[in-house]
Amino acid sequence: MSALGRSLEAIDLYDAAIKIDPDFSSAYFNKANALKELKQFNEALASYDKAIEAKPDHAAAHFNKAIVLEELKQDHAAIESYKKCIEIAPADDEAHYNLGNLFYEQKALPEALEQFDQAIALNPNDLDYYYNQGVVLTEMGEIKRAEDSFNTYRKRSNLHAAEIRLTLE
Repeated sequence: MSALGRSLEAIDLYDAAIKIDPDFSSAYFNKANALKELKQFNEALASYDKAIEAKPDHAAAHFNKAIVLEELKQDHAAIESYKKCIEIAPADDEAHYNLGNLFYEQKALPEALEQFDQAIALNPNDLDYYYNQGVVLTEMGEIKRAEDSFNTYRKRSNLHAAEIRLTLE
């Protein structure tokens, strides 16, 4: 069965579960994920909203809803969804990173920097966080700190590349 067929079958199964229990947050969430994979973003958004309605503290639903809102070019609403996700799950480094990217796109550089700093504090191993932090710092004129970010990115990228080469040898 193709991925499309599996997703459509999964949606049917989630719908059946929802008929049995209309407050089944996980069924709405998983249905929304399947719809998102099919790029049916408006339908996915409606299912994420239902998942959140049934379980308001569902951090992953807020996170994925924000991703769908970005796809729908509703950046301000996406920012609010990421903020809600972070309120529920403050240690979600990816939510901080994605929020930082949205703030950067909005030219809200101090807010973007704050989110990238937080993402790095939570997960210092994700190199993209340092790179984006460096870009924001450069645009803010904080050249020394930007150089530090880019140097960390470069050093760790080279170490990672060396580790990959050793693994392949």
